[in-house]
Amino acid sequence: MRDIARRAGVGLTTLPHHFPRREDLFEALLRTKLDVLTQRAGKLETSTPPTKRS
Repeated sequence: MRDIARRAGVGLTTLPHHFPRREDLFEALLRTKLDVLTQRAGKLETSTPPTKRS
């Protein structure tokens, strides 16, 4: 948790304040990544497929 707080640029007590359990932090991270991937998938579904190169 100390490394995560340092890399995030926050104090060590900030993480437990927002994420009381380690699992809460991991869930928030996974949810954020899943949201990004879902948005990207939606954009790819509506985009035109690449043309074949010869």
